[in-house]
Amino acid sequence: MSFEEEKKNQQVEVDIEEVNSQAPALVVQNKDGEELKRAHIVDQPTTTKWEVFMYALYYFGNNSSGPSSFTPTQYQNLLSQSGWIKGNRKASCSDDPNGSCVVSFAGTTKTVNSVVLLNSGIGFALQSVVFLFLGGLSDYGQYGSWVLIGLSLLSWGVQLGFLGVHDGSKHEAAFALSVLASLGYHGCQSFWTAMFPRLARNLPKTREAEEKMLNGTISESEYHSVDSYYRNKISNYSFAFSMVGFVLVCAISIGILKGMDSTASDANNNWSMSICIMTATVWWIVFGTPWFFTEKKRVNEKLPEGVSYWTLPFRQLVYAFKSFVKLRQTALYLFSYWLLGDGLNTSIRLQSTIQNEVISYDMVTSMYMNFLNGGTSIVGVLMFWWLQKTFKISTRNMYILCSIFITLFPLYGLIGTWTNKIGFHNVWENWFYNAYYGLLINPYYVYSSTMMSEVCPRGREFVFFAIFSTINKTSSLIGPFVSSAIIEDTGNNNTGFSFLVAICILSLVSSCFLDQDKARVQSEEFLLEEQRRIAYGESLIF
Repeated sequence: MSFEEEKKNQQVEVDIEEVNSQAPALVVQNKDGEELKRAHIVDQPTTTKWEVFMYALYYFGNNSSGPSSFTPTQYQNLLSQSGWIKGNRKASCSDDPNGSCVVSFAGTTKTVNSVVLLNSGIGFALQSVVFLFLGGLSDYGQYGSWVLIGLSLLSWGVQLGFLGVHDGSKHEAAFALSVLASLGYHGCQSFWTAMFPRLARNLPKTREAEEKMLNGTISESEYHSVDSYYRNKISNYSFAFSMVGFVLVCAISIGILKGMDSTASDANNNWSMSICIMTATVWWIVFGTPWFFTEKKRVNEKLPEGVSYWTLPFRQLVYAFKSFVKLRQTALYLFSYWLLGDGLNTSIRLQSTIQNEVISYDMVTSMYMNFLNGGTSIVGVLMFWWLQKTFKISTRNMYILCSIFITLFPLYGLIGTWTNKIGFHNVWENWFYNAYYGLLINPYYVYSSTMMSEVCPRGREFVFFAIFSTINKTSSLIGPFVSSAIIEDTGNNNTGFSFLVAICILSLVSSCFLDQDKARVQSEEFLLEEQRRIAYGESLIF
């Protein structure tokens, strides 16, 4: 090796900092061993540090405290106040904390926990349809930013609506607000998350590494190490920043609950919780809005001729699913994620309903538990990021590690079917769960999104992340209905965990067959095939 070549290689090591890859050089090849040229995608503006900061600041505002924590708790609280003890319609649910609290729902009588799970399932069904439409829309033209703005406005308006809904007689309105708040929040999460691969890919150091790869100075695997490093870095730090916002909102909310003497009566408890939802919403508005003015204009592919924006999403969706024949690693990951998302999301909702009953809907105690959850989440995300960075663990293996900790969660809840000593029956267990969730489960949200970006074709993030979110919501549609039916049949809340344990184990096994290198090759083949078809005038939509 000449002196000049050594000098170039040393310079690469400096440029990619701690991302040095020990893997052998990877040439992107097709199944016949022929080298592939890198597919061209639409050029995007360079990402600045200020833009990355504002991206994280949006998440600092949209930290899930209002729509994902306070709102579901308030809905279950109001729903239980409209119910009665099974077998004695004159006895309110608060008269017998150990009794089975039931309510009227869709012409039948169901337990409160069952109705809460059905509320979750209906909400996720609505999200499935909406996200599929918006996902295709966002990959063409300039509509991605407007989708995020529109969903943010929806979520803000719905949550502020709880200022007029704060007693048990309005639980039907709370049902609708809860469903719409979930739609707005998870929509924002989906389309906000889909942006980070593009931000990472257009950072100056990532672009510099790409140029060196194209010039033959560094290998394909070294370039992808840089790209993957910055994807993980942006994702981890943004999520940690979000949890800081979550902790601060919870701290303010504890002050509100104590100041309004929420434990004095149901009326005080209800009204103070609505004020907490309003506070979380205002926080999101203040810290989320700057992103809309600092995001750089990023133009996507042009809309294909003869196709309207109204029909595009559904046609593109069909095309995307057909593409899974070639994008086999993408399909495998989505299958694994579909199962794991079902197990986790339904387990969280089921544990939450049990926790609310155990603490007798004491909003102060609930807020302290949220505070613990958020605080440990910051530590957990940074701990997992340190672990990955120090030991150079792949995104795939970090995802599998998270899957293991997630599987242990419903397994512990299932044990409560046969004993009251453990299984979320005691207050101390729920404190422990919130700490465990923050430290060992919350990092999953970072690595599941980053893993999706690893197996997603470049420039197709919005539609594939929309499928990613839709699969999450579709799975979360199945889980609540199945668990609700099991609970109704057995009369035991903990039996609902049985189905969830099974699908978490199946997800864990399937994730072991994921391969990031194969995913990159398949994605590049997919993009090159697209360009070949375009060159020959073939449609990608039908």
